[in-house]
Amino acid sequence: MSGDKARRDLSLTSRVAIAAALCLLLPISMWIVLFLSNRSVEERLTRSQRDLARVSGLRGLISLTEKVTTPVLNAADYGSDIEDREAEYKDAAAGASAGLARLEGLFTSEEAAESGFADVRTRLLGTVRDAARILEILKDPVLKKTHEAEFDELRSSLSGKSGKVIADLRKMVEDQTRAAGDGLLEAQATSVRSGRVALLILVLFVISVPLTARWIGRSISEPVSQVTRVHRAIVEGDFDQPVMVSAEGELGILQQSCRDLLEYLRSLVAQADQLAAGDLTSTIKQRSEKDRLGAAWANMSAQLSMTIDNARSASASVSLAAQQLTSSSGVLSNGT
Repeated sequence: MSGDKARRDLSLTSRVAIAAALCLLLPISMWIVLFLSNRSVEERLTRSQRDLARVSGLRGLISLTEKVTTPVLNAADYGSDIEDREAEYKDAAAGASAGLARLEGLFTSEEAAESGFADVRTRLLGTVRDAARILEILKDPVLKKTHEAEFDELRSSLSGKSGKVIADLRKMVEDQTRAAGDGLLEAQATSVRSGRVALLILVLFVISVPLTARWIGRSISEPVSQVTRVHRAIVEGDFDQPVMVSAEGELGILQQSCRDLLEYLRSLVAQADQLAAGDLTSTIKQRSEKDRLGAAWANMSAQLSMTIDNARSASASVSLAAQQLTSSSGVLSNGT
């Protein structure tokens, strides 16, 4: 019995539970992989879009920085059309202020410090203020005479400041363009990896479903086939069929019941053989109160034993009567 128990497999309920868990686990795993992948791709695409928006804003600032300084320098060098140059400057300065405001919304304080945008913003605002001061001095001849040294210093440094700001802005454009490209490549790589993982899970699902179905089918068909074969043999009177309990749960109970039935029938056959040999001492123990076959068999054995005892008693009486008749016959013969 211990050997059979060691060979037992999982019960049918356990197998069905495992199969159901497997069939649910694979689709859920695929959904989780796709969900996490989509989130990762969306985050990378969002960062790339933000980087591209930064690139667009920075390029606009490059153009506006040139437009801020060029009319001011022309007015300082040639001293003509100051009003027109001032109007150009004001338009460019207003555009630069709006562009800086938009870019500030695309950078956090940490990102602005790390990328250098905070320094560029400070220098650009300083350039705008210097250009405004130059125009202010140009518009007032008296102020130009009294602040000639300041005017010359501002005019000579304005071109260098604007050139430095433009160079820094171009470097930031390169960095942000590279970051946007890297983000797009990462999003593509993540999408490809998730697609491969999802395809692998799908292949595993397609393979595991028929294998699991076959596994469960065999766990049902093999014990049932064995019990069916044994019952057919019982109908034919063959009680020597082996029954191996190879499963647990409902099918294992069915196999064990079939084994117990065979043992019960073998015990009836063994008692019948003992009765045929004249051994009336063997008895059948009822399995339960509802065991009508065992009760009938025990009653038949008891009645047969009683009948044989009565026959033996009658035979002894007949033998005694015969002896008495023989004795009486001898006495009569002697008297004659």
